[in-house]
Formats: sequence, C-alpha cells, structure tokens
Amino acid sequence: MAHELPQVIGQIVILMQAGIEKRRAAIYVFAASLACVLGGIAGWAVLSVLNWLIGYAMLVSAASFIFVVLAILLPELMHLSDAKQSKLPVGVLMAVLAGVAVSYLILQPLHEETHRLTEASAVHEHIHADRTASDDAEKTAH
Repeated sequence: MAHELPQVIGQIVILMQAGIEKRRAAIYVFAASLACVLGGIAGWAVLSVLNWLIGYAMLVSAASFIFVVLAILLPELMHLSDAKQSKLPVGVLMAVLAGVAVSYLILQPLHEETHRLTEASAVHEHIHADRTASDDAEKTAH
C-alpha cells in the first residue's frame, strides 16, 4: 500500500490548493479511499457472477481515464482557466495518440494469447467433462 502514498499526498495538495484546510482535505481523501474499497468489493461481487461483463467494465474504466486526462487534467496542466479557451496543441495530441498506439502494440499480443488460452481451456474442460462422464458410466455398468 506504500505505492499509494504519493497519490494520496498529491490529492491532499490539490485539495489544499483549492482552499481546503489540511485536516479536512485528509478526511476527504480518506473518505474517497473508503468509497473505492466499497466499490471494489461491489464490483468483484457483480463481476464474479457475471463474467461476461468484465470486458464492458474495462471499457468504461478506460474511457473514464481518457476523459479525466483529456477533459480535466490537460487544460489544468496548460494553465487555462476557461474550457472554451483550451485548444489541444498538436504535440500533446500526438503524444496521447502515440501512447494509445504503444499501449495497443503492447497489449494486442497479450489479448490474443488470452483468447488462445481461454479457448484451449474451454476445449480442455469440455473434453475432460466428456471423459469423466464416460468413465462414470463405465464404472456404473460394471
């Protein structure tokens, strides 16, 4: 959990820069952390039952991260106070697109391997279930 410390400190600093006192900022960050734990437990409970939703959950998660970066953090980093004033520089846009391309190139082989392993596992389970059923039938007949 020590890897979360820089993020928590960053969140507290952002809240303090927004005018919130240090103690109250720490309480807000702690409350948000508890909400994350509860959301994680709820997500695990739902996705453990409905496995087919995992891909859609990942899609929503990725879209949320992209939205936060492009719509909220990027104008803040460019020190623009009005969202209408913000124009995405070509260099920044190219860097974001390059990051997406690199992520795709890294993750695509892993995605294909996961599909291959899943299909192999499903075939293995089907064959194993058939063999078990025929072995049981054979034992019952004798």
